[in-house]
Amino acid sequence: MTAVAPLAKFSSKPLHLRGRPHMEFLPDGGQDGRGAGETMSRRPRRNHSPAFKAKVALAAVKGEKTLAELAQQFDVHPNQITA
Repeated sequence: MTAVAPLAKFSSKPLHLRGRPHMEFLPDGGQDGRGAGETMSRRPRRNHSPAFKAKVALAAVKGEKTLAELAQQFDVHPNQITA
């Protein structure tokens, strides 16, 4: 009789739970300025009223300030201002 190699052990666990090494892209302490375990906080989405939009648009059309200055004044991103 010939020896038969044992079959590979079947695991019913999903791949992500099989004890495979976990890849970490940033070291603990993070090089992105956050401490270990901290998450980024997002500013809540804001809805601008038509009156606010008109005020920003009129200031942009006047051309007295740059887009960066207007964005800082009205607390919006410069990409949101178009003349």
